[in-house]
Amino acid sequence: MDKKKIIIVAAIAAVVAFLALVVVGGIGGIYYLGIVKPFNDTKEAINAGDIETVVDLYDNLKRNSDKEFVKDEMLKYFENSVLDFKYERIAYEDVESRYRKLGKEILKSNEKAESLMEEADKLNDSKKNFMKAKEYYEQEDYQAAIECYENVWDEDSNYDAARKAIEECTELQKKAMAAQAAEEIEGEWVAYVDISGFIERYAELNQDIDFDLGLLYCFDGSGYCTISIDRDSIMDACEANSDILDDKFYELMEKEGYDRTTAELMIAMSGYNSASDVFGEYLYENLSEGFGSAGYMQDYSVEGTTVRISNNGYGITGDFVYDDSVGDYVISFDEKGNGKIFAAFEEFNVEPPWIFYRK
Repeated sequence: MDKKKIIIVAAIAAVVAFLALVVVGGIGGIYYLGIVKPFNDTKEAINAGDIETVVDLYDNLKRNSDKEFVKDEMLKYFENSVLDFKYERIAYEDVESRYRKLGKEILKSNEKAESLMEEADKLNDSKKNFMKAKEYYEQEDYQAAIECYENVWDEDSNYDAARKAIEECTELQKKAMAAQAAEEIEGEWVAYVDISGFIERYAELNQDIDFDLGLLYCFDGSGYCTISIDRDSIMDACEANSDILDDKFYELMEKEGYDRTTAELMIAMSGYNSASDVFGEYLYENLSEGFGSAGYMQDYSVEGTTVRISNNGYGITGDFVYDDSVGDYVISFDEKGNGKIFAAFEEFNVEPPWIFYRK
């Protein structure tokens, strides 16, 4: 082969080799720029915690393995975000924002991510309840504070503090309600006692009567109450049984030598309206003697929502449950003198021998 041909062949071979290098290099460059570099850039953004860049580069990833890697890393990132929120290193709004950005593509329909977000939502509600409870506490609304503290989740870092706060608020609420109950109970209360049998024996009546005596309880807020006979209840009971008591009165007057006309004149001159009124006044004076001029004293104490009336010898004890939504109260006492108070008109399982109401 002559020298000229050798030069031409060598030149062609060099051109072919160059073209081959160009093709290979081009393919390699395309591969690097289209596949390797986006993945490397995404890894750098992940390491830097640049979530927005990760989201922007995610669509440029071509290999499924690269996308799965990013999904796994972002799931770990989001899990750590929820953990940071739990320990108050970031705000709930940060967690919500990250979930919203990642959830569009990277963590879309990811059950674990959804579960983590639900946990963050529950934790956020718990922290809100804790803060709201502190506000109620400062306002001295202890019952509302307790309700909020009870809604603090056991996964919340504030949980132990909430449990202790509930104990404190419970004690403060008891004191507050005790003060309110002590104030509410002040005044006059009447306990009705059925003494029909006593009156029938006392007046030697042949007919049965319905006669309720009223014991008047005066609570003065000092820890003592004065018990006396309620005159109005006796006069009302006598009037209700006037047909029987009037006849009994005139019968007694006749035994004393006074006819009915004279007896009626004596009633009119005394200022009373009827014979039953005279009978009632006489009964009131005799019953009152047993209590003395100052009445019979009993002590009482307020414990939370309950006013306890002590037993000082009459066997008359009861639990007064305070409720500011009820205007009148009734107390049911058993045969031993123990009982509880109920709202007026509440249905009883048994017929109570005692009924309390504010006079």
